[in-house]
Amino acid sequence: MFSHDRIFGSDEQHQLSSVASFMDQKGSFDVEVLDWEERLRLQHSPNFLTNYTLRLMDATQQTFTNKEIRGTAGFEHKLYDSLKTTGNIFKATSDLGNQGNLDAKGGMLAFHYTKKNPWGTLLGSYSAALTGEEYAGDSSGVGVVIDEAHVFTDPLPVALDRVNIDTSTIVVTDGTGLDGHNPHSTRSAQCLPPAVPGAMWGVSGLTATGVVVQKAQYEYEVCFKCHGDNPDRIPSTITRQITQTNARLEFQPSNPSFHPVVSPGANRSVPSLRSPLTGCEIIFWQLCGNGILQVPVSLPLSA
Repeated sequence: MFSHDRIFGSDEQHQLSSVASFMDQKGSFDVEVLDWEERLRLQHSPNFLTNYTLRLMDATQQTFTNKEIRGTAGFEHKLYDSLKTTGNIFKATSDLGNQGNLDAKGGMLAFHYTKKNPWGTLLGSYSAALTGEEYAGDSSGVGVVIDEAHVFTDPLPVALDRVNIDTSTIVVTDGTGLDGHNPHSTRSAQCLPPAVPGAMWGVSGLTATGVVVQKAQYEYEVCFKCHGDNPDRIPSTITRQITQTNARLEFQPSNPSFHPVVSPGANRSVPSLRSPLTGCEIIFWQLCGNGILQVPVSLPLSA
């Protein structure tokens, strides 16, 4: 994998990112994927930015091939501190080998409203998406679904109401496009906390000290991308003695007390812990709040 970021502009407000990767897996399930992506982010003003993405992919999985060219253009606008509007349009062309060709295009527009009032915080959102596809070729082959949006509301899972789903092709991102799952690197490897689980291998992260890394080493680094320094995280609606919604700061080992996600807890004697947990160990993020985004599939899968 290769990545390069270029920051430019009079105030270093623009960014051009290049990411290229190649995977060649041999064995009972052969996979070969060449992926190249260019991302351009232009900050035109403090309240308005545009983003552009060009992606080229050449993938082969068993007898299935896909050569895709995809272009996306989007924007984000903030009106005061209350209303954020986002939108994008895309067009993609896929050569599916002996299964034909797939052309797709569409767009999305979303509004997110946040307003504090004497009784708490009012949250509202509305989004609309339109996608069109034109397929030419052998319809008896495996279907392809691209950019199918599903809304995740913690702690409810996302259920996919389709059959014959290749789960290795699912890509999970948040509203800003950050990845929470890399299907090209995922594996069923077991590990002990706080190491990154196999399903998150190859995913970027944010360290406990606030540094962005291209490949997370620990599970909590993936979670901190959305629940840490992300300015769009959901504000607290409960009045507390100390209000803090930044999980990266909440889990700091220097705090008087904290969940043992980054390091073992300060109190070694915790009688209320469920067996076999003790006060001397580190736990995975999902054990302390179900904060990790998951995509369980509600129907049986087949190859």
